[in-house]
Amino acid sequence: MNLPKWLLIMNGSSYETVAQLCGIDQVAKCDLGLLRSLSSHFEDLGDGQIAFSDKRPALKTDYLALWPNAKSIAAFLVSYGSEMPRPLGNFGQVARFARGEDYHIVVKERISKFLSLWDGAKGIDAKIFVDTSPLSERAVAYSAGSGFIGKNRMLINEKLGSFCYIGIALFDADINMPILDPSRASCMDCCNCLKACPTGALGQAHLDYKKCISYATQALDADNIDTQGYIWGCDLCNLACPYNNPLPLAQDNSVFIGSVDSAFLDIEWVLNASKEEFDSRFGNTALAWRGLGQLQANAKRIAKNTGGFASKS
Repeated sequence: MNLPKWLLIMNGSSYETVAQLCGIDQVAKCDLGLLRSLSSHFEDLGDGQIAFSDKRPALKTDYLALWPNAKSIAAFLVSYGSEMPRPLGNFGQVARFARGEDYHIVVKERISKFLSLWDGAKGIDAKIFVDTSPLSERAVAYSAGSGFIGKNRMLINEKLGSFCYIGIALFDADINMPILDPSRASCMDCCNCLKACPTGALGQAHLDYKKCISYATQALDADNIDTQGYIWGCDLCNLACPYNNPLPLAQDNSVFIGSVDSAFLDIEWVLNASKEEFDSRFGNTALAWRGLGQLQANAKRIAKNTGGFASKS
């Protein structure tokens, strides 16, 4: 009789073993003191996502403001890097994070499963967030030793690269899990990502999110910049990073890869699609966040700036 692999987990299994069986590439406990200290240096940490949510930097590291009962936090990394052959024709490219099933849901389910199976979480109340709270997942993961912050302002894990979803779990007790040693890796003298950014959004000291292609395709107040054929998100700075070349192979990321049809959207289809057609095709993906109207605006911009042709990367 072939039992589901999660049923084979015995009491006392390590958190690493449970994480692997739940499709989680890495989990580590956050250094709360380090996290708190990042408040005054938040712009140096470079979380450009501040533009999408609460613009008060202090809330990005104040876990007690999110949950006053929190006594410890864990950071979870789930890799999603993938390659996809580019078709010929007029299309807009979707960044890798949004090509498959909605990562907000999938990663949260994996973390929830981990907490239900790991002995160290028994009897402890927890709250799970995947890009859904003011707290910066990148700041938490950095404070857990899960990687360093690159010049592209992304968390870069030495083994997994930067194509990683980050989820966090807050606990009302101190969990028995180690804090990883701080990453000794760094960008050093590499400036590949800065050179790869066609809009100049990346600088040595800060991120100008108004010039960021990923921001421009998702935000309602974005400037009308050339998105280089991207209709949602952008991978250019990530693809230029040596830690992503070659792309690290994730253990269980097939659900995030999607298909050619979800990675490269036909411009004409987007411009003429109904809400019902859009919801049927993309309702279970991260593309559904802003809805059809945002994609159509991006498609018009691509048609104007590039004639609707494919992006170069």
